[in-house]
Amino acid sequence: MTSRILIPILWLALSSAAHATQPQLSLVATWVSSEPEGTEILSYQPKTRTLAVSNSEAGKIDLVSLARPNLPMNIRALDLELPDSHTINSVAFHPDRDVLAVAVAGPVGSVGEIQLLDLHGKVLARYAAGHGPDDVHFSPSGEWLAVANEAEEYWAEGGKWHSHPGSVTLIDLTEGLLEGVVREVRFKPLPQRHGLTTLDAGRFLEREIDGEEVEIPFDSGDPAHLEPEYTAFAPDEATVYVSLQENNGIAVVDTASATVRGIIALGVTEHMADLDDDGRVSFTETLRAFREPDQIAVTPDGRYLVTADEGDTDPKASKTRQGPAGGGRTLSVVDLVAAEVIGDTGNQLDEAAHAAGIYPDGRSDNKGSEPEGVITFEAESRAWAIVALERADALVLVDLEEPSAPQVREILSLRGEGDGKLAPEGIVAFEQDGVRYVATANEKAGTVSIVAIEF
Repeated sequence: MTSRILIPILWLALSSAAHATQPQLSLVATWVSSEPEGTEILSYQPKTRTLAVSNSEAGKIDLVSLARPNLPMNIRALDLELPDSHTINSVAFHPDRDVLAVAVAGPVGSVGEIQLLDLHGKVLARYAAGHGPDDVHFSPSGEWLAVANEAEEYWAEGGKWHSHPGSVTLIDLTEGLLEGVVREVRFKPLPQRHGLTTLDAGRFLEREIDGEEVEIPFDSGDPAHLEPEYTAFAPDEATVYVSLQENNGIAVVDTASATVRGIIALGVTEHMADLDDDGRVSFTETLRAFREPDQIAVTPDGRYLVTADEGDTDPKASKTRQGPAGGGRTLSVVDLVAAEVIGDTGNQLDEAAHAAGIYPDGRSDNKGSEPEGVITFEAESRAWAIVALERADALVLVDLEEPSAPQVREILSLRGEGDGKLAPEGIVAFEQDGVRYVATANEKAGTVSIVAIEF
């Protein structure tokens, strides 16, 4: 039986000084897909209390009623009947219309598209995207769509590796969902500057090509090696932030002009960690690592950006003790006014997982618990974040009251008795009938966990 596991005594003492009661995370339900794995990205629509769940393996989207979050019910499955070599990479609900945006990637070398569907699967509109669209988000008003085109496919030609440049697609829907105007944001070569993954860092990208794992020398400044991962709108919709995971940066994109205003370099985190896969957990060595964030989220007031620092450059970079290694194992906080990192969680995420008995020591020499997903919300007159730990199969509640010193308040293991690997991927927060919830899509298990948050 899955149980709520509290964090170490030190953190409980810190929490009790700030809260009359300890915040609690509790698993209230698990929705099980008809597919054994592939549940990847989630989107929630408050109006209909419906969850959309994309399944990359099956090429379909499940619609699930959360009218009663403790009793999720299947509504229907939308089969997009995609041709071979096409995949669903992301799904997003329009905030108040019964419309879904779906990112569809085509075969290697082809551009992708965004399909707008009604809730019965009818295609209402199709819009061109870039190569390998990997993430799609509506703006808060629903008047814009942002798409991160990762373009991570490579091919060999003339003795060299080649890839299409990554990009961001912005779709202006101010004239209507069927009258969208598509603009592609292209990147210039990144500067070789402090805080980004520079050319002399000696990084490689590990990619699967024709069924074989290959390592490709990584040139952070080359637009072909820019792989936009995740997007987040500012509350006023004037700006879209884009994580450049392998490049260790955040792109700042102006929505109206569809241009890159700047790149925020995320630099290096330094903290104690367990760096040996040896069956013993001891957080006694210094980790120096590029953060390399996957998912990102903006705080409700628009002042800060938080990053889930998973890491993605090749394992040799992750294992190095000379540093910087790959993957910060942290949640980091970026001040969007100063355009700089002002704080991170240090080793709190891995320490919380260890205290809960779920730390993956087999990953100690390669990115630890791997924070992958992150969302933010406001409660108790402050901002909070929830981080999904892919390798520890857990959710962590982080207090952002002091943005320069984010504090872990609680961890929840999502595993039940006999459960195998879950790998929480997509994550979404919502409020219903006065209760706050978070849901995660567990990619390796074909399930969705629904968790209540109580203060």
